[in-house]
Amino acid sequence: MTTITLQMKAGGQMVVEADGRCVHDKSGSGEPVQYVEDLTCFWPGKQNRREIPVHLYNVEKAEEDFWCATTQS
Repeated sequence: MTTITLQMKAGGQMVVEADGRCVHDKSGSGEPVQYVEDLTCFWPGKQNRREIPVHLYNVEKAEEDFWCATTQS
């Protein structure tokens, strides 16, 4: 689990726990491709956090934040 900060739809920011995979691959033409796969965010501090996923308002921003958080550590 990685902790990231998401921009919420109603305004403000929320710290959530994210789980996913960062993939480094090559396209059909041999170009390097990097993307996040199976990203799921969960509310922090809940006992059954795996049962309560967060609906992502801006999926691209969440993937970018997750990528930065996992590749820096």
